[in-house]
Amino acid sequence: MMDTFWQDLRYSLRMILKRPGFTAAIVITLALGIGANATIFTWIKVIFLERLRGVDRPDDLVEIWGATENNRALSLSYLDYVDLRDGNEVLSGTVAHQVLPLTLGRGGKPERVRGAIVSGNYFEVLGVKAFLGRTFLPEEDRTPNARPVVVMGHGLWQRRFGGDPNIVGRAITLNAREFTVIGVTPREFGSSFSGIVLDLWTPVMMKDSIARPHFSLTERDSRWLMVMGRLRPGVTVDQARANIVAIAGQLERAYPQTNEQMGVDVFSLTRSPFSLKQSLQPALAVLMTAVAVVLLIACANVANLLLGRAASRRKEIALRLALGGSRQRLVRQMVSESLVLASLGAALGLILAFWAARSLPAFLPPFGVAVNFDTRPDAVVFAFTLALTVATTMLCGLAPALHASKPDLVTALKDTTATPERGVRKVSLRHTLVIAQVALSMVALVSAGLLVRSLREASLANPGFDPDRVLLASFDPFLSGYEDSRGGEFYRRLVERVATLPGVEAATLARRLPLTLSGIAFANVAIDGYAPARAEDMRFNYETVGPRYFQTMRIPLVGGRDFDDRDREGTQGVVIINETMAQRYWPGGDALGGRLNVEEGDWVEIVGIAKDVKQRSLSEAPQPFFYLPLLQDYRSNMILVARTALEPEEMLQAVEGEVAALDPEIPVFEPTTLQEHLGVSLFRQRMAATLLSLFGLLALALAAVGLYGVMAYTVSRRTRELGIRIAVGATDRDVLKLVLGHALILSAIGIAAGVITALIVTRFLVALLYGVGPADPVTFAVIPIVLLGIALAAGYLPARRAIKIDPTVALRIE
Repeated sequence: MMDTFWQDLRYSLRMILKRPGFTAAIVITLALGIGANATIFTWIKVIFLERLRGVDRPDDLVEIWGATENNRALSLSYLDYVDLRDGNEVLSGTVAHQVLPLTLGRGGKPERVRGAIVSGNYFEVLGVKAFLGRTFLPEEDRTPNARPVVVMGHGLWQRRFGGDPNIVGRAITLNAREFTVIGVTPREFGSSFSGIVLDLWTPVMMKDSIARPHFSLTERDSRWLMVMGRLRPGVTVDQARANIVAIAGQLERAYPQTNEQMGVDVFSLTRSPFSLKQSLQPALAVLMTAVAVVLLIACANVANLLLGRAASRRKEIALRLALGGSRQRLVRQMVSESLVLASLGAALGLILAFWAARSLPAFLPPFGVAVNFDTRPDAVVFAFTLALTVATTMLCGLAPALHASKPDLVTALKDTTATPERGVRKVSLRHTLVIAQVALSMVALVSAGLLVRSLREASLANPGFDPDRVLLASFDPFLSGYEDSRGGEFYRRLVERVATLPGVEAATLARRLPLTLSGIAFANVAIDGYAPARAEDMRFNYETVGPRYFQTMRIPLVGGRDFDDRDREGTQGVVIINETMAQRYWPGGDALGGRLNVEEGDWVEIVGIAKDVKQRSLSEAPQPFFYLPLLQDYRSNMILVARTALEPEEMLQAVEGEVAALDPEIPVFEPTTLQEHLGVSLFRQRMAATLLSLFGLLALALAAVGLYGVMAYTVSRRTRELGIRIAVGATDRDVLKLVLGHALILSAIGIAAGVITALIVTRFLVALLYGVGPADPVTFAVIPIVLLGIALAAGYLPARRAIKIDPTVALRIE
């Protein structure tokens, strides 16, 4: 059996090498299809299946999240973490951690870095050994503010300190506080988040030195820590969940004021509720389907080429059968040839995937941290590619082999050119393959067209504010050692100076901007004169903004006034609500002068009603929302918003100069524009539209090549017939109509099938569409016209060749 296999393989190689042009066409076609699939599969593996690197036995790690009645995942308080850590029977170790922005000083320009505040057992539980020095000792996480030590990430050590081997014991400045470096992590460890690379880690007991004051170690309702644990041997996630939930129940009974209706849930790392998976799942599912369509079209194209190849060998095949060769052996030999071609295509496809997969970060939004996804092909990608190779061999090789192994022996041995009547079966199979290619191209192009139109509609949509010519820059005086009062004074002077710069029309501050991808703040609110129904959710999203925020953002006020300098600490608390909130809780009345109580604080008066703004996404339904003034609700991390008469980028240097004049130790973070910010919020749609358009064009090109190939083959097989037609008086126009009509009929059938299929498939795109329905008539009208135009172009060259046939030569063909 193996001897026969190797014999077939050697014969296949000889046949392939005989026609290098034919071989190259097939290998490149398959490489494009397989490479596209391997690329998207690599992305899916990295985002959905990637294990933590540099961590011991990552599959044993789980995440523990707080869970409210409506399944909203929350962080845990430090006190809850301690109780869960000490009371559980299912985890061999439990760690707490939280990512924080930090300002790294000393030895260069102040630099914003990303660090984590972690429990002292963090590296021990993860199984991470220091590359240099050591990690934390138990005593370094017992007494608040007693041990200012830090473990440095390998990347920061190399980038900022040049890989200095004497870094251990060196003092660095974090948030204007001196810390001692005690170790450096190994290169392969980035963080406890897949694909995310952090720079520094400090003990949780140093919270007061580097974390914000509202992060408490002693208040049970201060929920700010993420918790991970390592399962004991033999314990499953479900068993761990049952034990942790039971402890949470005990905490709820013991501390009803803070833990009532506060449950917990346990997840494996691959099912974390906070990851890229949720936001990218729809886009990647669409893209995986698209590349599968591309591969099917490539297989149909190759199958047509192999049919043509088999037709040219019909006499050889018939002779082998006439001399007693078995049909089974012939099929096996031709499938072996397909396997060799598919293997060459897969090898080239892997090379393409290795290059293309590295572009993943370009499609992702900025995270504010270093991203390092390992997109190199590994055993999983190789196994997937091997499976694709086998599937491709069957898809593009088996049908042509079976078809070619049943020739008309008499006709084939006479080596006559088949007339249309004698070649009906071959033409029918070729036509079926071309129709399938056109239909699949129709599906891919319609899907791409819908996403492109949706992206355009989203780009033109009114988000409730004017994004044109607005400069954004982030600051955080706390990270430079500022107390709240000093930070507030810095912001007041900064806005004053920036507002007077030539070319600046207005300036303000905001803690968070609309359509930011990160979480949005919410607070429990009581409304004066409103009695909520039992179990009614009175938590509302809100934002803290500076004076003249609505003027600067050009958010219309339907009543009342904007915040201004009179709304400061020590004066009557004020609030601005949105139109939806006013209509819902003051129906038919005037909300101005009404009062809210936020988180059981002092009552604040409603002084303005603003038009609704899209806060989470452009497709969200209007929700109640309110705004608090910065001067009464100080936050250290704020965004400067400056509306300019010039292009915003031209004003950046001037703004940086004003900041340096106030304090050169305060760095400017993440300067951008409001237009760019708005574009980031559409990253899923842009990723899907860009890549699906690329794959759709690839599918169209393959289908056009396939149609051209079939029409060229048809013309060559009907040379005698066309010569007779020309001899008896057919004009060039008649021949063109005959050939082009044939191409258009095939395309029209494929388009009709594609329209029906697309109407079904595009329903699954709804999550990615905005302002366009899945059965958008414009898209479904334009794409068939484009396909028919391509069909005419693909059929024109064979048609031109047909009208140049010399009847005297054609009539001598038997």
